[in-house]
Amino acid sequence: MTSPPVRVWRERDSGPAGLFVTIRGLVGSAGMVRELIRRDIHGRFRDSLLGGVWSVLSPLLLLAVYMLVFTVIFKTADPQTRNGTINFPVFLWSGLLLYSFFSETVVRGSGLLVEHAHLIKKVVFPVEVLPVVAVGHMLFNALIGLVLLIVLYVPFHGAPPWTVVLVPLIFLPFCLLMLGFAWIASAIGLLIRDTRLAVSQVMPVFIFITPIFYSYETLPAAVKPFALLCPITPYVVMLRQVVFWGEVPGLLFFGATFAVAALVAVFGLWVFLHLRDAFADVV
Repeated sequence: MTSPPVRVWRERDSGPAGLFVTIRGLVGSAGMVRELIRRDIHGRFRDSLLGGVWSVLSPLLLLAVYMLVFTVIFKTADPQTRNGTINFPVFLWSGLLLYSFFSETVVRGSGLLVEHAHLIKKVVFPVEVLPVVAVGHMLFNALIGLVLLIVLYVPFHGAPPWTVVLVPLIFLPFCLLMLGFAWIASAIGLLIRDTRLAVSQVMPVFIFITPIFYSYETLPAAVKPFALLCPITPYVVMLRQVVFWGEVPGLLFFGATFAVAALVAVFGLWVFLHLRDAFADVV
């Protein structure tokens, strides 16, 4: 990834002043971040014959495999909910697109600074922007998956409820949460090179402890509070609420989720800035 000319905002202080300067610099350089995201997406398919078509074709093929396996081969029954039944591949895809966002962000983030080690010693390039670019790329992929979710939903259940317009409000704190994880994973991943391998082994566990193959509502009451400790469970619950059930997430639940996401993002950036001085010593 090459970087366009940027304004220097690097601040050695990892305290409140340093956090404020860094956040202000990131916000003020939104144009640069968009350009880097565009280059990152384009670079992924640069040498392929179909180019950007793979952005749509890849999740479409994956979705077709899930439909074949669970609908034709295993003949999985559609999950029963308080509002009726939901086609299982549609139900499954709603959870998988958030899980994929989370998994790819953390796994890629853990090797991000290693991949771009040549930028670390460049004073004019703020490396804290790299996790932001990675999350932006994952958001692009998730939006494609979301479009496929709606397209798949319509033939089985008709027009989605009006609450589907609330989906961006769910992705806003989710992206903050992913930023926090990406900053932490990238900083630790550079200093401890085994991080990416360890993370790759742990990530598959989340696909089972998150209500992806099953509904959160079907869990025993005693288990539900523990299920919410999984970082992406609240977002799977809210996404299904607005897309399938036609319900508005509770204000308290959404507010608490947003607050946790913001705290994780700030903590992640603090960890990144706190460890940044050691980056040049390991590249």
